[in-house]
Amino acid sequence: METDPSCAFCKIVRGEFPSHKIYEDDLVMAILSIDPLREGHALIIKKNHWPKIWSITDNRLYSHLMLKTKDIALALNKTFSPTHLIELAEGMDIQHAHLHLIPSEKVYGEIVATHQTKEPDHQVLEELAKRIKKNLLKDH
Repeated sequence: METDPSCAFCKIVRGEFPSHKIYEDDLVMAILSIDPLREGHALIIKKNHWPKIWSITDNRLYSHLMLKTKDIALALNKTFSPTHLIELAEGMDIQHAHLHLIPSEKVYGEIVATHQTKEPDHQVLEELAKRIKKNLLKDH
């Protein structure tokens, strides 16, 4: 598995940084954000290091990432019944291909404008991860 020793997401994949996992297989991992814009804000990370989603050269891996993102989105919808489920492809702050899924009652611009970073409550995040895991489809 290709990793970058200085990448925060590679460190999460290697178990060097703590995370609150919703899903994991050989290729991808879904975790809760420690700086969530809204409750249930999830990150879907490709385990191999790629700087951008669009730079993934293996179409099978790209498809797998997208299908697992869909599974997580369905579980978030079932868990929170949000008005919106914001989907973002990232790679700016952390140069590692990942997607954000953010359950919200507001649109993205409204939540970003009022967001303030604070210290994560890991106990709350762990309980939330358990709630979302229960809503993942069993056959996926």
